[in-house]
Amino acid sequence: MDRYAANTLLQTGPGKPQWSWNNYQLRWSGPVLASESFRMVIMPSWLTAIWRVASVLLLALVLLGLARRNYRLPAGMDKWMPGKGSLVMVMLLGGLLAAPGTIPTANAEIPDQTLLTELKQRLTKNPECANRCAEYTAARVTVGNNRVDMILDVQAIVNVAVPLPGSGDRWEPTTVRVDGQPRRNILRTPDGVMWIELDAGVHQVRLSGPLNANDSQELFFSERPHRVELQTTGWDASGVVDGKLLAGSIGLARIREDGEKKTLSSDRFPTFVKVSRRIYFNLDWVVVTTVQRRAPASGSITVEIPLLDGETVDSENVEVRDGKVIAALPANGRSFRWDSRLERADSLQLVATTDSGWTEIWQLITSPSWHIDFSGVPEVQADTDDSYWVAEFDPLPGETLDISVSRPAAIAGDTLAIDNVQLTSNIGKRSASSTLEFSYRSTQGEQHTIKLPADAEVTRVMVDGRPLQVRPDNGLLPLSIEPGSHQVTIEWRDSQKAGSNNRTAAVDLNSPASNIHLRLQVPEDRWILYTAGPALGPAVLYWPALLLMIAIALGLAKIKRTPLRRRDWVLLGLGLSTFSWGVLMLMAAWLFVMDYQQDIRDKLARQQFNLLQIALGIFSVVVLMQLLTSVPEGLLGTPDMQIVDSDRQDNTLNWFADHADSELPTGNTITAPMWLYKVAILLWALWLSFALIRWIPWAWRCYSRGGLWKGKVETTQG
Repeated sequence: MDRYAANTLLQTGPGKPQWSWNNYQLRWSGPVLASESFRMVIMPSWLTAIWRVASVLLLALVLLGLARRNYRLPAGMDKWMPGKGSLVMVMLLGGLLAAPGTIPTANAEIPDQTLLTELKQRLTKNPECANRCAEYTAARVTVGNNRVDMILDVQAIVNVAVPLPGSGDRWEPTTVRVDGQPRRNILRTPDGVMWIELDAGVHQVRLSGPLNANDSQELFFSERPHRVELQTTGWDASGVVDGKLLAGSIGLARIREDGEKKTLSSDRFPTFVKVSRRIYFNLDWVVVTTVQRRAPASGSITVEIPLLDGETVDSENVEVRDGKVIAALPANGRSFRWDSRLERADSLQLVATTDSGWTEIWQLITSPSWHIDFSGVPEVQADTDDSYWVAEFDPLPGETLDISVSRPAAIAGDTLAIDNVQLTSNIGKRSASSTLEFSYRSTQGEQHTIKLPADAEVTRVMVDGRPLQVRPDNGLLPLSIEPGSHQVTIEWRDSQKAGSNNRTAAVDLNSPASNIHLRLQVPEDRWILYTAGPALGPAVLYWPALLLMIAIALGLAKIKRTPLRRRDWVLLGLGLSTFSWGVLMLMAAWLFVMDYQQDIRDKLARQQFNLLQIALGIFSVVVLMQLLTSVPEGLLGTPDMQIVDSDRQDNTLNWFADHADSELPTGNTITAPMWLYKVAILLWALWLSFALIRWIPWAWRCYSRGGLWKGKVETTQG
């Protein structure tokens, strides 16, 4: 039902979304009434942003509250300090929000069975003529009053075992001769079928056996002969038409003579079948007819089912005679099916048979290309799992169903849908190279134009891996759209070169698109300062962090417990923030520790004082070593601008947009030469070297105040 005509305008619909965010399952226990409702409160994005900023401010309040315990803060700041209870609640809340979740993982391995499978295939390998090593070319069957004689012509390619007609619960032979010689080595399988072994060549097999006293018999053939000659005396036979065995057996019914009148007597039920006609109104009208056994429960059945007006049988090995299909069900067969084509017409009439040998069911399945109206037999509920609506009718004998068929008018809509787009722009020092990949679905072939940059020099165009020789004209690239799903790749170069402002290539697909992925690669010698583009993309978090650092530095400068003034705190933060926030925090902690220990060292006992001196010495060495080793890394490395990206790789930026009407969005970035950063860090390092000359003596005075070490105090007796 998914086929459509070449000239049919079918809508493709919009591009299929491929993103998925947070999924939440809502469940209720117990019944839910239709009048009941529920309401969800979802925090919008702007409120989430405010909450994140507020969490940073709360963290700053916690730090200030801790600092108040040991330092005198400037006047006016005490009223902003949280109380003890509030401080504990804020710390607990922050711990809960920061607690990471863990997802358990499990690994399992499947044993390799390749070798065992290969060995099994070698042992059970069939000969090259499998299922065709022997055939019954002809069968001559003679049925007398009390016995059956058969002559079978068999051709064998290799030494093979062939099944004999008959089985334990039906007629079976009592005498078997092969080429005139009696054969006694006969194998009987659990299903009752007898097998004999034949050498390669042509053989004649003679079978004979008595008929039982029943009025109905069944001659079962496990292997169908190509031609059957049947002679009967006193029996009525079915299952053979024009020398062909339709089913896998021959049905026999005894004819008894009562005076001058012959009557047919049988111990089985009369033949009764169910005929189901399933009509598909699609690009081609197709009829699938199934004949199902109802009675008798066993034995072969042969019935003649008339064809519909304009019906032509397409199935192979189906006998058609006088506009009727000879449906032959073997003894163990439950159904018989054939497929056929139906000529198109504005109206169609189905008439239920009046024959008592079968009953009919009609099922109509219509594709969206057609509209049908029917009258006569009432429709019933169809018990089916079809994705299309199935109209079912169960007619009584002689009832008629009139069907009117029309084609509905098409509704205008898009015949092209672009499901996925990937645009990559690699910015070089003198030019830029770009790659556009997109997948589309189309219901018809047409000429489509894609707008590239005016100076684009296309180097390759591929559709489903096949190269195309097309070139743009003033940035307009023509493409031949083919029906179905396809993948397109376009590569080109343009004159955009690395500068202060770079962006992805401007592309107009001239059609709505979904799932747009943008990628921008800038040279490694560029310093990324800012990014812009779709909402889902990279963000440079360095500048907000820098503003917060400057605010903290200005606050620390007001404390005036260290030799650092306002300018010193700001410059120290500006330099270290680009390559090592950890060293910055370690340096600030060292300065305040050196100042704070002056207030407590006079109150310490000898051992405590000495331990403090050892700890301060080690801490000071660690801080200075970290500072001296990090400065060369800043000079030789790249600045850490804290760029958040889902697929961050070197100087590669990624954006995602869920939809674009025609022109693709662009992602751009503002950069500066890396040498500018190197010069700034070099100047900062020179300033730091002179600043350390002033800070280290202050630290030494703090460290040595009251002495470097306390020895044992000796006492003398007077």
